[in-house]
Amino acid sequence: MRRILAVSLLALVCAAGAYAQAVAGSGAITGIVRDIYGDGIPEVTLVLSNSSIGATRTMMTSDDGLFAAPGLAPSSTYTLKVTKKGYADWVIKDFDVSVGETVNFRIPLVKADAADSQADPLSALTPVQDTKTGLSALITEGQLAGLPVNGRLVDNLVLLAPAVSMEANTGVVAFRGQTYTNSVLLDGINITNGFYPRETGVAPFLGLDSLQELQVISAAATAEFGHGSGGIVNAVSSGGTNSFHVAAYDYFNSHAMNSPDRYGNNFKPAGQRQQAGASIGTPIAPDKFFFFGNFELVRDNSEGLNRIVNPVFTDSTGNGIPAANCTATALQCTSAINFIKSQMNVVVPRSLHSNTAFAKFDFRPSDTDNFTVEGALEHRNAPNGVETATVSPNNGLLGNNASYTGSTQFAKVGFTHASSGNAVNEARAAWYKDTLNISPNYALAPSTGPASINLAGTPLGENPRYPSKLTQQRISFVDAFTLTVASNTIKLGADVNSNQDHMDQLYARYGEYYYGSLTAFANDFSNNVKQFKNYNLFDQTFGSPVSSIRTMGIHAFVHDTWKATSRLLVNGGL
Repeated sequence: MRRILAVSLLALVCAAGAYAQAVAGSGAITGIVRDIYGDGIPEVTLVLSNSSIGATRTMMTSDDGLFAAPGLAPSSTYTLKVTKKGYADWVIKDFDVSVGETVNFRIPLVKADAADSQADPLSALTPVQDTKTGLSALITEGQLAGLPVNGRLVDNLVLLAPAVSMEANTGVVAFRGQTYTNSVLLDGINITNGFYPRETGVAPFLGLDSLQELQVISAAATAEFGHGSGGIVNAVSSGGTNSFHVAAYDYFNSHAMNSPDRYGNNFKPAGQRQQAGASIGTPIAPDKFFFFGNFELVRDNSEGLNRIVNPVFTDSTGNGIPAANCTATALQCTSAINFIKSQMNVVVPRSLHSNTAFAKFDFRPSDTDNFTVEGALEHRNAPNGVETATVSPNNGLLGNNASYTGSTQFAKVGFTHASSGNAVNEARAAWYKDTLNISPNYALAPSTGPASINLAGTPLGENPRYPSKLTQQRISFVDAFTLTVASNTIKLGADVNSNQDHMDQLYARYGEYYYGSLTAFANDFSNNVKQFKNYNLFDQTFGSPVSSIRTMGIHAFVHDTWKATSRLLVNGGL
């Protein structure tokens, strides 16, 4: 059982009247309608509309002139119209609402009979987000579509945010140097893979062409985000609009065109990578029912160079083993050196076949209700593909390597209901399942079979972690309620996650031997007449390899945004 209590309290002066507060899976607008004296005007009617997605929401200001509209689909074609009897109308068109951001307005209304003598209210206001609560960055639709991204992985775009880096040796994304405590959300639902939090791939089934935007929160996330104390990737999927849209793409790379690895003996792998797909967005019933779908496949055939460079027993180039490093008998040294040389500078063929599909339906039966149903499937198979380095300097591509088959299944339903002009409820439920099956390729194994051997930090036998099969299944329920009253916008909610983890794995089930020198290994490897044991350590695990763990996570939060004055905004969350 793990309990996390997060408390945040922020006070900021909003000189220009705009701020951005992180919101999970959607965007929002808020603001105040005031008269020429700066006082809030109650019972003002505001109509927020978006013709491209057929969305309309009607609100009323509170007694202090405040309004809020959470749970908005990110889009750049929103229009806001403000009306009140006796006052001139106020309209702004085609403004942008992005994922995870709240756009704030300070709207001045003037009396209708004085409208001609007043300055144009639009000339003094645009929804600029000039103040943020937290350290974050927005990755826009244009960046997702236009930036050249190696492998078309979300990871590389996450690096555009501040305080985000990638570990040089593992390729794992780290927020403020941390890799274990991060969280990935898709449309407000946690899709973090809990098997290997240090493995690459923010979320493997998130194709760039199925995403509309994503927000990266590096630090100081609001209380709504409770699944990780590190960084948050807050992604939102694409959806259909009133315009028909279809696109096809193909990315091709011949490995022969790439420059060789500077530390890999000028090795240039053969093979090629092709990543192709198609997307479609269409209205099924204009203004009411929309569909978006994306399908993508990856076909990658390549090679890797397995090298061994260890100053304890190889030369500095990794091309030979000096005989002086072994002081066993000549026959024993020759046998051990030949065994190691058979694994040096070996070209290993490998491939990756991956198919990914994503579909989303949006249904808006009325101005107050919005239903969403979405799902994703991914299947990937990679013979000799666990180790991804083009050149492995520490024998990572042979016995330490393995083949893997993985699959991800995801389904989600969502419902947003604006019960009144000042109250909105957002409910979501999702099912997520991820399976990873890793099996050694014994065709690449050395003559020692499935046993693991470690010589001065270099693995010479099979990887002790494999074989393994991991399955994780999660059911999630999320509900958030927002109410605007007086000078406060209050948001409270909770989510429940039920996780079922199933693991079939025994570490070093066939035994693992540790040697500190080439001589010690040679003495054991052949002609050990005296049957002495020369290894420093032997490790082996016994028992049932199967374990199953069920956990339950409950997260509740409350957040209050208090408009203390026209220029002072106070945020508090628990």
